Amino acid sequence: MTSKTEKVYQHFVPKFYLRLFSTNRNSIGTYVFGGDKYVKNAPLDSVGGEKYLYGEDGQIEDWFSEFEGIWDNVLKKIIQTNSLKIDKEDYVSLLFFIFLSDARSKNIADINNKFINELAILTNNVDPKNKKIKFSDKIVEYKIPNYYPIASAEDVVPIMVDLKFVLLINNTSSQFITSDCFVCKYNQFLLDKNHIVGYGYGTIGFQCFVPISPFHCLMLYDPSIYELKTNKNILVINNSKEIYKLNKLFYYNSDKYLFFNNNYDKNRLDVLLKDKDKLKEDDNTVLKNNDNQYLLRLPNRCIKKNFNINFIKTKKQSNKIKIEINKSAPIKPIAERLNDDKYETPKHVLKEIEGKKFYVQKKG
Repeated sequence: MTSKTEKVYQHFVPKFYLRLFSTNRNSIGTYVFGGDKYVKNAPLDSVGGEKYLYGEDGQIEDWFSEFEGIWDNVLKKIIQTNSLKIDKEDYVSLLFFIFLSDARSKNIADINNKFINELAILTNNVDPKNKKIKFSDKIVEYKIPNYYPIASAEDVVPIMVDLKFVLLINNTSSQFITSDCFVCKYNQFLLDKNHIVGYGYGTIGFQCFVPISPFHCLMLYDPSIYELKTNKNILVINNSKEIYKLNKLFYYNSDKYLFFNNNYDKNRLDVLLKDKDKLKEDDNTVLKNNDNQYLLRLPNRCIKKNFNINFIKTKKQSNKIKIEINKSAPIKPIAERLNDDKYETPKHVLKEIEGKKFYVQKKG
């Protein structure tokens, strides 16, 4: 019998990441949506986690711990030097950090549990001999709901290697905030074309924003679609309105919590929270038509509101790309090439993948 790990409270928002926003390294400003609760100094040991989220044996929690020290060092170096002077290994490590931070979130766990539960209920209800079960009932869930998203990292990261990093430096008095879903997937190219079907890491025009301190934010983007005026991959933002747009993006992407520096101006938070347009993420897994036919889908969390971020410009030639509003968006060339057996993933990427293989026994 496998013994239980001593790591009962398992963080889906890593403590090292929260410390990058903390004044004292022990606590952080927190806003809880459910109870409309503001806490100036919430202990890091008790926020951004869930009891046994990654299993009672501690294997996945220990697996994450192996890499969090590496990610912490890379992010600290970026913050302290105000630069993106990173080598190929650091670059791929950041890609893993971004993907896995997304995959390990409590929101993803909740979506997966809802999906498998409603699949079981739908399967039961199809047979007229069975007693009907309400979709609101809870009858089944994964032991480790994040397992498969986490395990897919070695398949997804290779389609991210064509994306380019930019470091956004906040040169205003308004600080960046973050949240329990701090990897903000975005696609201004598709949103400009009113395409809101959904998108992911392999979609053309993909962007991603990850705040890493009150004054630093990583941006990952598709360089075939966008152009930015940067200096050595650095973009300094002097306009507080642009910072507000980004914070609004982070707010929209959040699930149940916002996090911020202990000294963050509460008045600024109140202004942000007064925006009642925060979109409820479409997490419906079961869709039904007028003929009582069902469609089961796994929702893809991504922002579907256009924030019109001014420092991002779409290249003129990208306007020639045909986008069909009600169909899936085109995928990037690298995603297409990965379907070709002759395509070889770059060696430095393979090396990093091998070092981060998900060597954990699969569980339901």
